[in-house]
Amino acid sequence: MHVSTIFFLVTLLTSFNFTVLGGNIADEWTLHSTVDGVEIYYKIAKCENISTVFLKVNNTNSQDVKVTWEEEFWTNAFHIAANPQGAKELTVKAKQALQNECGNFTSEQCTIPIIKVASIPILIFTGFNAKNVTVLYL
Repeated sequence: MHVSTIFFLVTLLTSFNFTVLGGNIADEWTLHSTVDGVEIYYKIAKCENISTVFLKVNNTNSQDVKVTWEEEFWTNAFHIAANPQGAKELTVKAKQALQNECGNFTSEQCTIPIIKVASIPILIFTGFNAKNVTVLYL
């Protein structure tokens, strides 16, 4: 009986995964916030069959900056209040952007596959938030 319950849940989550993920793939970046001349964009997409949050950090300032932030996520099953890997930090040169997309990785900090924040790889991201964003001019 226990095995059949697990099988049912896996089947349910898997079918939900395919339905929702197909409608969740973003072709466009979503502006999350602008802090002290730094724009933070995100998009949720499927990469190598894994739900992934991609970030783009655009420095519109005329000098280099160090950006720090914390992350929280929503999935099709639950809320993850904090990234278990902790706060992130990224240095961005003046008038430049760092961004990742599937197959094109320029910064490890800009790619968050679901398997880095949850131990259930069939889950999908449904929401993202960057909080406590700070910008330090270098």
